[in-house]
Amino acid sequence: MSKRRGDDTLRQNINTIYCRRLCVTDGGKYHILKRTPLHVAVDENNMTVVRILLEAGDKRADHVDENGNSPRLLALMKEFEEIFGLLKIGEEELDD
Repeated sequence: MSKRRGDDTLRQNINTIYCRRLCVTDGGKYHILKRTPLHVAVDENNMTVVRILLEAGDKRADHVDENGNSPRLLALMKEFEEIFGLLKIGEEELDD
């Protein structure tokens, strides 16, 4: 895959994540979920976007959405161990 094509795919992934964090449809109605891009990336098990968000400084692994779920809790509930580990590393960096 060429670098340009890879960049376009990554940009598309990030745009999709951004759009999905804003709202979901339920019978044609839109609902704001108070989710961060990190919530959506974790929920979709998108390791690439999780890494990018963490590297860009998104340290909101404990930010709670309207359902009471944090990105870290979502990773734990869905048994996404690798993502959970990344979020744990991000937490430790904050403590330093």
